[in-house]
Amino acid sequence: GTIPSLIDNLTELQSLNLKSNLLIGSIPGTMGDLMRLRELDLSFNELTGYIPVEMDTLTNLSVLRVPKLAGIFETSYDLCIFLPSLRNNTEYFIQSTPINCTFLGW
Repeated sequence: GTIPSLIDNLTELQSLNLKSNLLIGSIPGTMGDLMRLRELDLSFNELTGYIPVEMDTLTNLSVLRVPKLAGIFETSYDLCIFLPSLRNNTEYFIQSTPINCTFLGW
C-alpha cells in the first residue's frame, strides 16, 4: 500500500511506526503537517522519491528512520543539509545506518 496524503488529519499523532509494511510510492508532503510527531519509522519499505522538504517543519521529531530512497543521500552530510530541523535531533537513520550531524558543528 501507500502512505495516504490524508495522514495530516492525525494532528495529535506523536509516534508513527510503519516499519516493514511493504509500503510503496513516495512519502507525502503532508507528513510535514504532523507538528506533534516525535518518532517516525518508515524503514524497510519500498518507498521511492525524496524526503519531502515539508518535513523540515517537524521540529519535535527526535527519531527519524527512513528507507534508502533510491540513493538520494550519498552521505549523511546530504541528509543533514537537506533537513535542517534534524540538526538537533537525537537519532535518525537511513534504513538501519545511524546518521550523526554533530560532525558539522551544529
